[in-house]
Amino acid sequence: MPPGSQASPADNWAAVAAIERHHEQLARGLGELTESLLRSAEHRPAEADRRRRDLLSYLRRELLPHAQAEEEILYPAAAMLPGMSPLVNGMLAEHRAIISCVGRLAAAGSAVRAAGAATAIAELFATHLAKENELIAPALAASPEVPLAELLGHMHALLSPAGPAGADEPGGGLERARHGRPA
Repeated sequence: MPPGSQASPADNWAAVAAIERHHEQLARGLGELTESLLRSAEHRPAEADRRRRDLLSYLRRELLPHAQAEEEILYPAAAMLPGMSPLVNGMLAEHRAIISCVGRLAAAGSAVRAAGAATAIAELFATHLAKENELIAPALAASPEVPLAELLGHMHALLSPAGPAGADEPGGGLERARHGRPA
C-alpha cells in the first residue's frame, strides 16, 4: 500500500466476513472427516484406515496450506500491530502443535491412536480459529494501515491450484507435514 494511503474500512470488514466463512468451511470439513474416522474406529475398524487417509488428504490439501498462507501473509501484518506480536507467536506455536498432531495421525498404527490424533487436531483447530476470528482478523480490519482485503487476495492467489511460483518452498514445516514428513 502506498505511503499515506488508507485501507477501505468496508473492504476490510468484508474481508473479515470472508475469513470467517472460509474458517467455517474448514472447520466443517475437518469435523465431518474426524467424526467419520471416530465412527469407523468405534464400529467399523476395518474402514478406519481409509477414513484416516481421507482426513490426512484433507489436512494436506486444505488446512495446512491455509495455515502456511496465514503465516506468510496475515501473521506478519498482525505482528506489526501494537500488542499483537505475543498473540501471533502463540498462533504460530499452535500451527506447530497442529503439524505435530498431523504427524501423529499419519504415523498412527491403530484406529484408536488415529482417532486420538484426529480429535486433538479438531479441538486445537477450533480454539485456533476462534482466536483468528475474534482477535486477529478484527485487529487487522480495524487498522487503517492494513489492506486486509488486499492481503486476503494474496492468500487466495497463494492457495490457488496454479499458485505463484515458489509459493510452496520444499523444506518448510507445513510442506513437510503435508507430505507426512516430520516438521
